[in-house]
Amino acid sequence: MAIAFDAAATKQDNAVTTQTISHTISGSNTLLLVGFITNNNTDIITKVTWNGTGMTRLTYQAGSGGYLSYVYYLVGAATGTANVVISASSNSLLWTSVTSYNGVKQTGFPDAQASSQNGSTSWTASLTTVADNAWHYLHIRGSSPITFSTGTERANASQGDAGDKGPKTPAGSDSITGTLGGSANDSTFIQVSFAPATAVANSGFFNFM
Repeated sequence: MAIAFDAAATKQDNAVTTQTISHTISGSNTLLLVGFITNNNTDIITKVTWNGTGMTRLTYQAGSGGYLSYVYYLVGAATGTANVVISASSNSLLWTSVTSYNGVKQTGFPDAQASSQNGSTSWTASLTTVADNAWHYLHIRGSSPITFSTGTERANASQGDAGDKGPKTPAGSDSITGTLGGSANDSTFIQVSFAPATAVANSGFFNFM
């Protein structure tokens, strides 16, 4: 089963402790990714949920100034229309990009991951995938407007943006590239790849000799 992009949503709040984002997930073998930035230089995020189910933090990455970037995920996210809710222990900017996919392998996530600061306005985010036909996801924080030269932009939340590229075959080094609208100060990458769901062989028919 091949991976397919499902849907995206964004929201920007400037001084909140809770952010609620409506989103709709469809299909099977689902994956939900939530990337966002705060303007607090300490980790103030207490939880992220989808339809009341806790999501797992992939990682967070500090920039060179006062911003932190995060990615949370949920494999096998329930389908339908519901809310992503981000909770913080103190007021913060929350600029959030929500993306969902289907046809994703439900075990062994992530396929690969990386996070780093970015020092260039003409940026390249590279990740080495492991599984054949995996997809490469990127959440980038940087000066707006952020543009994608390769890969596909999915959910632009001003100075936080999410996109992807795939499938990657054969597995190996893959890059998503683009540009920032201003300085690369405080720019960050969080990247993850995910493998396609394994097709189940049909055992209902037998050949008789």
